[in-house]
Formats: sequence, structure tokens, C-alpha cells
Amino acid sequence: MSEDKKQEELAKALGRIPSGIGVLITQDEEENPQTLLCSWFQQLSFDPPLIGVAIKKGSEIGNCIQDSELFVLNILADGDQKNSIAYLECELRHVFEIGDHRLYVGEAVAGKLNEEGAPQVHLRRDGFKY
Repeated sequence: MSEDKKQEELAKALGRIPSGIGVLITQDEEENPQTLLCSWFQQLSFDPPLIGVAIKKGSEIGNCIQDSELFVLNILADGDQKNSIAYLECELRHVFEIGDHRLYVGEAVAGKLNEEGAPQVHLRRDGFKY
């Protein structure tokens, strides 16, 4: 199998890893809200409850998270309505360099289930790009 074909097959396989869809909110220096539609987030620990969010390097919202040391993750509902079924308020604990992204790890200090239902899940066609 050629290298190009191997990469194509790898991209398809990576694209089958499901991820949730959320809206990440933080604030800039002037306390203006900054938002990002994100799909790379996960609970990392039970005690303490740690949430990891991967953001591409160079993203302005990443700088805002580091400056404010706070972020809120709104988890979107399945379907077209784009309601938040739950949210988590997080205080930044760690930042890690991971390839072309940074992993922002926050401790969930508050949160709420807004409504019952399934979260929106996203699959990519190509595991090497959004």
C-alpha cells in the first residue's frame, strides 16, 4: 500500500472518533466574552473533576483562558436547536503543549444540567483536519 493510501486510510479511521460539540466561553482583558465552538473536550478525572479542552495553538481564546484562568463549557444538545443541555464552570489548573494544539485543563467548580437529552456528537470525515 502506498504512503498516500495509508495516510488516507488513517485519516478516515481517525475521523470516526466521536466528539461532543460545545461552546467554550471565557473573557478577554476588558471582560468581553470570547467564544469558540469546540469539539475536543473530555472529562479527565473524577477527583477533582478535571475537564480538558484542546485548542489550536495561536487561537486568541487560548490566550484569554490563560489570562482569566476561567472558562465555561456549554454542552450542546443533539439536533438543530443548539440548546445547551448542560454547562460546566471551570478554573484553569494546567496548560500542556500537545502537537499543534494546547490542552487547557480546568477543574469543574460548578455546573448544571439544563435539560435532559442526548449531547450532540460530531464525526469528522478526515482525522487530520476539522
